[in-house]
Amino acid sequence: IPGANLVRVWPPQGSTLALAQLWPRTVGDYVALLADDVRPIPSALDTAVEFMQKHPEIAQGCFSVHARSQNCHVPLERGYPYGQYWIARRDAGKMVGWYDTTFPHSGVDYDFSCKQQQNNRK
Repeated sequence: IPGANLVRVWPPQGSTLALAQLWPRTVGDYVALLADDVRPIPSALDTAVEFMQKHPEIAQGCFSVHARSQNCHVPLERGYPYGQYWIARRDAGKMVGWYDTTFPHSGVDYDFSCKQQQNNRK
């Protein structure tokens, strides 16, 4: 992704701890979470930023991606779009403390989204 900065966290500690170390190092107004085997569909990030700029009440959004293991989609979990790959306002993430390192890998992203809702953010 043009303009993206890659940071290597070593030694491996699991994604939750690694991401917790990375969030404070982010710059700019938005942070996107992607996995190493996905790529956003063309213009997805630009479209997400543009939408969020027009809607300041939106703190986090998810978008479709192409992955080797799945078709392009945003899955539903319990009837809600599951933001496995997401973009968030950096100030909103900072306000809720980003990822809770007491969670294992599974569930930490749900917790992050729930904290946004608890703070009356969408």
